[in-house]
Amino acid sequence: MGLAGALAPRGLMRWSRAHPILDNAFLGPLLFLALAYLTHLSVWWCAIAGVLGSSGGITLGAVRRRTLARRS
Repeated sequence: MGLAGALAPRGLMRWSRAHPILDNAFLGPLLFLALAYLTHLSVWWCAIAGVLGSSGGITLGAVRRRTLARRS
């Protein structure tokens, strides 16, 4: 996501507006990689944290979509 934002910031903004629910779904894989690399936790705990991070990101996106829909 960071590389996409650095290479094509306007394209990333358009994608983010078109897909508000999936906008924060990248948090899970990022959390998994960070925990797996930086800690000595087992891969299963890192995977569980990644799934929870993705579901939390999707939930935040859904709330954001509802908030934006109410404003319109």
